[in-house]
Amino acid sequence: FQRSLDDIEEWLGSVEVDVANKDYGSDLASVSRLLKALQGLEEMVDAHMEKVQGLVDTATDFSSQGNFLAENIQQRVLGVVN
Repeated sequence: FQRSLDDIEEWLGSVEVDVANKDYGSDLASVSRLLKALQGLEEMVDAHMEKVQGLVDTATDFSSQGNFLAENIQQRVLGVVN
């Protein structure tokens, strides 16, 4: 579980870098290229949503089972979701 959470956090960091890109394009061709890149990014995010939901479900299970790391895990998962 921890490894999966680490992987999602790392992937999410790269997505945030892509989203923070300040290149708005200067002509129609560059704007079209940026729109295609954004669509690809949206598809990747949608594909990862199932994994994120799985992490949320597992964190909830850990909490209900009284796992000693449940609070830490809940905070990390909440950070990913936000």
